Parts: sequence; structure tokens; C-alpha cells
Amino acid sequence: MTRALELQNDSDSYYQRGLVYYKNKNYRRALLDFKNAANIEPKHKLTWNYVGLCLNVLGQPLQAIEAYKKALEIDPNFKEANVNTGQAFKERGDLQSAENIFTKTIEKDGTYFHAYHMRGMTRFAGGKIREALADFQQCLELEPQHKDVRVLSGVAHQSLGLFKSAIADFEFSVANHEDNILAWYHREVAVFLQKRLDQRWETVNMDIDLEPHFKEGMSKKTNPILLNYTRQAATDVADVDTSRQASEDLRKIVETSVHIARKIPLNSPGYVRNDRQLQAIGLGVLEIAQTLRKFWRLSAPPQAFTRKRSISSSTVCGKLTSPSLFNWRDVYDIAVKWRRLGEPNDNVWWVDLLTQNQFAEGFGSHTPIVTGHTHVVRYYPMFDTAFKITKSIMISNSNYNDDLKQKIQEAKTYSDLHSLLRRDFWVVTPCHSLSRPGHIMEGTRLTLQYVIPEGYEYSIRTPGTPPRWEDYDIEMS
Repeated sequence: MTRALELQNDSDSYYQRGLVYYKNKNYRRALLDFKNAANIEPKHKLTWNYVGLCLNVLGQPLQAIEAYKKALEIDPNFKEANVNTGQAFKERGDLQSAENIFTKTIEKDGTYFHAYHMRGMTRFAGGKIREALADFQQCLELEPQHKDVRVLSGVAHQSLGLFKSAIADFEFSVANHEDNILAWYHREVAVFLQKRLDQRWETVNMDIDLEPHFKEGMSKKTNPILLNYTRQAATDVADVDTSRQASEDLRKIVETSVHIARKIPLNSPGYVRNDRQLQAIGLGVLEIAQTLRKFWRLSAPPQAFTRKRSISSSTVCGKLTSPSLFNWRDVYDIAVKWRRLGEPNDNVWWVDLLTQNQFAEGFGSHTPIVTGHTHVVRYYPMFDTAFKITKSIMISNSNYNDDLKQKIQEAKTYSDLHSLLRRDFWVVTPCHSLSRPGHIMEGTRLTLQYVIPEGYEYSIRTPGTPPRWEDYDIEMS
């Protein structure tokens, strides 16, 4: 393609080379070629659609929307560009605009299953579980073998307490889509919860009862064949009766939790308001408040205060402790349980309750600011602050000479920094102890890595290693 462009500067050659770059995830070069093609032939709808796709992947959804508009000006019935516009609004965090666009696409073509899929995901992201489930089911009527939507249908059923239907969805996916590993794990979690529907909330603790290898496998999407795990048998326990009228006391609790939840949403690009998760957070806050009130009113020693299936009575930093000890982990575990209940599609586990080998390796959180060529919409606003901190910590490194420190100070981009050191690296932010004056704990790691092709990953990583865990356990205790 490059040779063809040297011989003749035409739109098709730019377009074809752009496709090659796009398929190889070199989105910056692809964007340049698609823009060049559009400049030569501005009435080519597919070119403008790919301009939008590149911009959206690069973390520029608003600019992507403008490109899709140009494609739709050429062909108003270009449904792929319509759906891509909705996806860009979703990436931006504007769920209502995204949903409106998907709805209009469906009105134009009620057989376009991808639009039902995307509208369902948008509604699910906003906590509209029943509406999302209706879209997933409509999509499956049109495309029964859609493996991603089959799992989403199962997760939506589980979110509504309809465990029998959830398990049926997951089992269908396991039987028909061998590569859909998460369906197998979701099925086991659904069966686990189904068997405990009649138990009191405080007696159920997935972190304690599920095997460490299972939780680690689910987090890593490990093929279940590699696990030493006995599959659970489903039961005939009745689904949750969502038609039952709530008591007056329960209504008051829910109303209070909604009042708390209204104070929580973050108004920032990429973040969405998920009403289900906010409801779960509000209820979690209430349970934490009730638990702490009981603890603070207790006249006996703290050891006398117990909670059933206590996380701290099982382990602290992977070690067994007194079965009667109540500490910070019991408080945080309430939030963990409600977070897990609020979004069944996410893995939320205590790191030190995974396998000890994995804990020792430092399994932890990962927040990408830049990944490949993408400026992640949700996290890129952190870039300027993180970049300044990275350079400041590097300059304080006594192993660097003055000339290198000056070049670090002058660096404008993450590629500048990587070029100076000529290797991947990370810096560790300091975290100053409040309980032990003068003691500095390991904070988070700001990590920079080169990614093929011609990209970088600049991310916030927090490994949960045993020494770090023990240090913070002392701090929190």
C-alpha cells in the first residue's frame, strides 16, 4: 500500500492502508490515512465511519461523533454509523443520548440485533436491568447463538433474583460456546447464591466459602479444565419473589439509601450513573452505620463483638486469627459484599483470600490512563497530575545524573520519558502513615510500558503483596 501511494496519491490506497493499520491496532496511523482518504474523496461514508472508529478508540468520543455525522449526512440509513454514534456517547458517559440513538436505529430496522445488544448494554450500565433484559432477549430471538448477549442475559436474570433463568442462560452458553469461559464461572456463582437464598444475609460470604483457586480462575479467565474443582448441582430453590410488597420499615430503609446514593455519583467524562449500584452503595452505607453503632454502644471489650461469617475471623493477611476479633476488615467487607451484589458481572474479591502463590506475586488493581494508543476517557483526566508526580519521583532518584534529571524535567509526553530511560519502568508514590509518624508506606505504582505497535501503557497499579498488606493492616488497625 505504501508503494502504491508513492506511485499514485489516491483515496483508495489511503483507505486500504488505513484498514491494514486499523486491523493491526495502529490507530494513529490508521486515522491519518483515513483522514487523507476523506480529504481526497469526502463523499465516502465508510471512510468517515472509520475516522470515527479510530477517534473513539483513541479516547476522543466527541470528535468521533462528528465523523459519524459526516457519514450519516452521506447516507442517513447507514445503521452501523448510527450504532457507532451511540457507542461514542456511551463511552463519553452520556447514556441517555446513547439509548436514544439505539432506539431510533431499532425503529428504522427492528431486525438489527446489534442495536438491541448495544441498547441493552447501555441500559444495563445505567442500572435499568429489566429494560436491559428485554433487549437481550429480543437480541437472542434474532440471533440465538450470540454468546456475549447470552451471558449478559444470565447476569441480568441473576441481578433480578431469577436464578433459574440465569443458570439456564449460563448452561446454554457453556454447552454451545466452549471459548466462553466466564459463562462457566458465572454459572457456579449463580448456583452458589441460589442455594443460599433462604439464608440470612450476614451468614453468606462468598470470599470465605468459594475456593481460592476458583476466585483466582474467574479473575484471570482461566480454563476451568485446569482447576481442581467439583461443579455444583443446581437446586429447586424458588427464585426471589419480586412481586411481594415491601413493608413500611423496608420502604423507609430504601428511601434513606436513595437519599445517601444521590450524594455519590462522580460527574466526570466516562463515568456513568448506575442506579442499581448506587442503591447497593446506599444500603451498604446503612449497614456499615448500623454495625458501627452496635459496636460503639458495646460496653464489653471489642473481642466480645462478633459477626457471623466474619472476614476478619477467617484471615488477616492470609493468616488465621481469633474467631472473635472484630476489626476494620469486617467494616470494609460490608462494602465489598454490597459492591458485589450491585454488579454481578464484576469480580470483587479480597486479594489475600486468593491462592497464597497469587497473593505472594502481588495480584492487585490496574487503572489504565493510556493503553496502547487510547487515552482512556474515564481516567485520562488524571494524566497531568500523575505525569507531574512521575517526573518528580524520578528526579528525586539519586541514581540519575544531573543531565538526565534535567531532561526528565523537560519531558512533555510519556514517550519522551520512555525514550530517556529506553526501558519500561515504574515509580512508587509515598504514602505517609497517620498512626506511625515518620513511617512511609508503599503507595501506588505509576507504570510506563511500551506496547506494540508504536503505543504505550501508562497506568496506576497497586499490587497486593504480603509485606504491603501487613503494613496497611497495621495502619488500619
